[in-house]
Formats: sequence, structure tokens, C-alpha cells
Amino acid sequence: MGDRPGSVLSVGPESSLSEALGVMRENGVKHVVVALDGRPVGVVTARDAARFLGDGRTAGALDEVPVKHVMQKSVITVPEGSGDRHSQCAARMEAFGIGAVVLVDDRGMITGIVTKTDITREFAAAHGGRFKVGEFMSRGALTCRGSDTVRFAADVMNRNRVSRLVVTDESGVPVGVITTGTLLHHTEYFSGGLPESGADVSRLTDGGAVTAPREGDLAAAAGLMISNKISGLPVTDPDGSLAGVTSTFDVVRAFVAAGTRDEIKHGYGEQY
Repeated sequence: MGDRPGSVLSVGPESSLSEALGVMRENGVKHVVVALDGRPVGVVTARDAARFLGDGRTAGALDEVPVKHVMQKSVITVPEGSGDRHSQCAARMEAFGIGAVVLVDDRGMITGIVTKTDITREFAAAHGGRFKVGEFMSRGALTCRGSDTVRFAADVMNRNRVSRLVVTDESGVPVGVITTGTLLHHTEYFSGGLPESGADVSRLTDGGAVTAPREGDLAAAAGLMISNKISGLPVTDPDGSLAGVTSTFDVVRAFVAAGTRDEIKHGYGEQY
């Protein structure tokens, strides 16, 4: 069963993938630490589960597979007493392309976790007016249509190692987003019992995409992600067309960049 060493949600290596997904659903998170005797041995994410389902398996298989066969075994940690902890965690997230860093004590025991959401929340509060959205976004966003099947969307995400697709209308205007988190909450679409016509993307989107303008303030976009409990936003040009996507990982990159610039300026004292 999931437990809480400190404030961290965790499961054991022998727990089923279904159990790990249940912990994520119940707590609105996308990462669960895999722990053995209080020490981190892996991390399992919503993307890991989506990749598993995207390989043609049904939702029933989630009950049969232990997380140890699906989890990421390289756990990145930071000592709990480190100074400027968020900066250290953000730098590791950017360097390793990960969404969470586990905090440990001097015995290697789990004491906490810092996620992209934590960094995004701090960036929104502390870095207003620092960067524009267009400076930290991915261009050429991957898209799908509402008529595409859920399994097709999962396959596109898995093949491209992304966590979201922008759902567009026939004119290319964003109308929604489907994410690995969406799939996490709708595993019934992989049961094999639904007719193909019923398993389309439009069933899982609300038709009201939250967007950010390319020239807008990145901190404001980060605040939208936090308030709407989402991890990415379609970025639009002035005409409403899709320009790209900005995500919590882009905000992490901006957080690291802001800290680097501040360090450089501090090094030059009052010269600039």
C-alpha cells in the first residue's frame, strides 16, 4: 500500500502498477516514489503507465505488473539540509530531464520531494515580469484532433516521449489538451471493451483550452498552471493560432536561468 515517509507518497517495489496509479489519482500527483525500507529505489510516473498501456496492453494488466518492472531506477536525490534547495533541485531536473527530486537525510532515508509543480509555484510568486512565454516554450507542438482515438493519442505521446498533445479544431486553433494525466484518470479506454467510436479524444477534453499568449509574462502563465492544476499550456499567436506549448519543465528551465543571471550580476556587484 502507499505510505508517507515524511510527506512523500510511496509504494513498494512489489506493489502493482494499478496501486501506484491509484495513489496518483487519489492525491492528484504524477510521481510516486518506490521505496524499500524507507530508502528510494525508483520513481514511477504517469508517463510510465501511459507507455505501458500504449504498448497494446489492456487496463487489466495494470493489476498484474509490479512497479519494479516499470519504474525509473535512477533516483536523483538532494540532501535535505542543502542550502537553496529549490535551486539545486531545479538544476537537477533540467540536467536530467526529470520531474521530481527526492530529498534524503544523511542515512539515505526519504524525507521529502520537490517536483516541477513546486518550482513552478515559486517561479509564479517570485519572478513576475522576468521572462516572456515565448522565451521558454516548445515550438512545433504535437497535436491531435478530437476525432482521433485515445489509443492513437497515447501512441503519439509515447513515440515522441511527451506528456501532452494539444487538441485542435480544423483550423489549427487549440480547443483542449490531452495528457498522460488524462489517460491516468481514464484507463477504462484501454479495457478493450469499448467500441472504437466511443474511445475518441473529444470524450476526454472539456473543449475549453487554457492558453497563454506568446508575448505574455511567463510568471503569469506559471500561475495559470498552478491555479488550473495543469502542467502545460498551449501558446498562441495574436491571431489565436497555435505557436507552441509551455510547460512546468519550461518554467524549471526559466527558474534555473533566473538564478544563473542573478549569480552573474551579484558577482559584478554594483558595476551593472
